[in-house]
Amino acid sequence: VDSLTLGNQVYTQAELFGILANSPRADASLQLAWPLIAAILSTAEGSDPSPVCETLVHANGLLGGYDGKLPYRVKAASAAGQAMLGDAAMLQTYNGKLLTPNCQP
Repeated sequence: VDSLTLGNQVYTQAELFGILANSPRADASLQLAWPLIAAILSTAEGSDPSPVCETLVHANGLLGGYDGKLPYRVKAASAAGQAMLGDAAMLQTYNGKLLTPNCQP
């Protein structure tokens, strides 16, 4: 893809690679961005989004609450950080094909 929208921001391919190159350990927004990017790309390639439709909307809503582009330096212990980590966990489960076990490549 040439670009993706995360939250309210459009990111170029180069910006997405930059996000993926950052260590997400201390920033809940990056911990969410990584699996969110993967899930969006998977659904664009035909993966069934129904198990995570609400999570995709919620995750984009969380990121859309911030000005500018990632990273937002959200502390994991904060309420927003906890919400981001919850969505990230669900998206990681989806990306690991645990929510769509009958899908074939």
